[in-house]
Amino acid sequence: MFLWQVPKLLLHRIFPNIRYSIWIDGKLQLVVDPYQILERFLWRQNANFAISRHYRRFDVFVEAEANKAAGKYDNSSIDAQVDFYRTEGLTPYSEAKLPIISDVPEGCVLIKEHIPITNLFTCLWFNEVDRFTSRDQLSFGIVRDKIMAKVDWHINMFLDCERRNFVIQV
Repeated sequence: MFLWQVPKLLLHRIFPNIRYSIWIDGKLQLVVDPYQILERFLWRQNANFAISRHYRRFDVFVEAEANKAAGKYDNSSIDAQVDFYRTEGLTPYSEAKLPIISDVPEGCVLIKEHIPITNLFTCLWFNEVDRFTSRDQLSFGIVRDKIMAKVDWHINMFLDCERRNFVIQV
């Protein structure tokens, strides 16, 4: 586990009275008013969690292979993680999952309304990152699917090009 994952995924534990947050990776800089981001990605969409989808991949199994090829983590750990998720019911992405449009986020920006369900989601997501690899893109889909199977909740997964309208790389 990396220390950045605590404020990224468990911000509500650090600031328990926070209502909204926008997590932006350290390599990025915000270039618009944060209220515009909340309005565009949460309030207009009637959502309480928003994240951009990966710019290239939307299937966890394809993402795992790309991570292994890029040497992002040791291959056996990635294999163990996706094999476990497969036994837990995660399937390759297909149109059958619609209206879900991707299983793989571009996790450099998280936009959240801190209500119990989003706090639960990020706690469970953190648990997976802590249990397996720090590659949070791999665990996002399984946690989202398990919550959505029990609760009427959806995530706004917006296009990565929209993210590039409000943050720049520094």
